[in-house]
Amino acid sequence: MPLFFKNKAKEFDKLLTKAQKQNSEKRYKEALESLSKAEELLAGEEAQAHQWAWIYDARRYAQYELGQVDEALNTCRKAIEHLSNTQLFAYLSEDSHVRGTLRSAHNMLAWTLCERAAGEAECQVALEHINKCMTTTSPIDDEYQLRPFYETQAIVLLRMSELAKDPTSYKTQLFTVLTKMKKKSHEALTENAKLAEICSSPEFEAHFADDPEAKLKVAPPGETVDQALARYKAALDYYSQINPDYAEYYEIQEFKPLDEAQIAKHEAAAGIKLPRDLREFALTKGVLTIGSYETKLAILEHWDEEKIAEPGLVNYIDYCWGGRPEFEEFYKPQQIEHVDKHFFAFGAQYIDDNCHEYLFFDSEGNFDSIFMDQDSFGYFQEDFNPLLKTTKIPNPQSFSALFSGQITDVIEKLQQQINDE
Repeated sequence: MPLFFKNKAKEFDKLLTKAQKQNSEKRYKEALESLSKAEELLAGEEAQAHQWAWIYDARRYAQYELGQVDEALNTCRKAIEHLSNTQLFAYLSEDSHVRGTLRSAHNMLAWTLCERAAGEAECQVALEHINKCMTTTSPIDDEYQLRPFYETQAIVLLRMSELAKDPTSYKTQLFTVLTKMKKKSHEALTENAKLAEICSSPEFEAHFADDPEAKLKVAPPGETVDQALARYKAALDYYSQINPDYAEYYEIQEFKPLDEAQIAKHEAAAGIKLPRDLREFALTKGVLTIGSYETKLAILEHWDEEKIAEPGLVNYIDYCWGGRPEFEEFYKPQQIEHVDKHFFAFGAQYIDDNCHEYLFFDSEGNFDSIFMDQDSFGYFQEDFNPLLKTTKIPNPQSFSALFSGQITDVIEKLQQQINDE
């Protein structure tokens, strides 16, 4: 960069920061004035691509917000013409911003041209722009940087399916994009009425149900423990082909079946009796751990060892956290004693550092789970407090249903991590 421009760099940065602040405060006319002054500093200089990118991106945004749509589209076209032929390096943060400016320019053109399109040829131009937007990436750009543009991609494909003489291929592409958005829980599927209507149609629901990932995530009615495990193993096999590194974190640790003597010893020490289905699981599967610490599902953890944590629900939660002072703060000793006497934990799903879900049963062999976020104890109390007034789980479920639900949760977490990559 010439020494002359280096002397202007501070003033340029100052004007750019000012324009961005003005945009954020909706002072768009003032922002355009600041950007014009910043552009004057670039005139005749060998400015770098990322400096022009900042100008174009802030200007097209201000123009669009002022209702100067045609001017904003012209700014987008200038940005694309100026920046598209620039050599961009994958791992330079400055060049990452240039790619971001190009994506936003293509996206604005795609959205607006699609709105204005009266025929297939006009909408085809919009489709070309959104396709270019979605492919303007590099290894340094993560999946979240494309997330804002999926809505435009879906809307353009929807419009193409309405205008094209042969809509078949566009409809297939649309369903593929909507499936990807649904698996990412994309907000546009509820906020955009057109997309929400399509996603609720029988045709799309049938398409989504046939998706390999959807099949893995959705448990069949009355799924047994063995069927749930088979579904999980199929999910691991499927995702190992896509991203073996992530799938490795979710592998099933070795099963450690227990014998009658081990079970009887812990039952006697804790003063409990395992329900029939859980006892069968203990004898055939035993100690089961899926995943790493932060995301693991653990059932009958440590039951293959000499001593286990006391399974009373409060005691078990306290043990897993290394102490939860909230119980002593909000509950009397006799209330805690009541819960520990009638409700017994046998496993947990560690969702992250802050959130755990505890699996438990009552003395009559009913099962349920309770979720605890250490930063939201009040929500935990909503589910916990009813246990103070009963000896039975209020809304029980079978062991197989509880286990099936836990397997689905783990598959969803695995899917989300891999799909976000």
